[in-house]
Amino acid sequence: MKIALISTIPNKNTLWEDEFTKPIYNEIVKNSHKVDIIHFRELKNLEKYDKIIIAGSPLGDFKAHNNLEKFDWIKTIDKPLLGICAGMQIIGETFGAKLYDSLEIGLSTIIVDRSFALCEKGEIQAYQLHAKNVEPNNLFEELAYNNQGTQIIKHKNKDIYGVLFHPEVRNPEIIRNFLNL
Repeated sequence: MKIALISTIPNKNTLWEDEFTKPIYNEIVKNSHKVDIIHFRELKNLEKYDKIIIAGSPLGDFKAHNNLEKFDWIKTIDKPLLGICAGMQIIGETFGAKLYDSLEIGLSTIIVDRSFALCEKGEIQAYQLHAKNVEPNNLFEELAYNNQGTQIIKHKNKDIYGVLFHPEVRNPEIIRNFLNL
């Protein structure tokens, strides 16, 4: 299986890539999948990939959000897609959902309403590092939440998921479950 891992950091080959993109890369490779890291400004040929993951970006960085036209392909993609942190925000914005201020840093308890492909029902501890959250519109199901708001979304008609927290730090089984869809 071939995976596209989209980096949303402002500049390639920086320490931020080691923090936000490489841990996801390592989880994918550990699970014996081929992966290409593609910077959001250089997106092309996504049809050759079986699955796509959009990684997070540094706290307070919105360069990828300011270039949403680079993500128009999300509206028509017919492959499993997982957005992590900024990736979830970008997915939401692409489909017309609004963002709101919601600073979270560190561990928090997440309530998963029901079991689904990526996660079992119940409480999980998750690592948070974000300044915005997504107000899901009628195209999405909210699958998990905490006292700050939505934590996991799924598009109602597609295999498109978003997690606001960082499963590459804690909860890597969410990434593994996505790879096994």
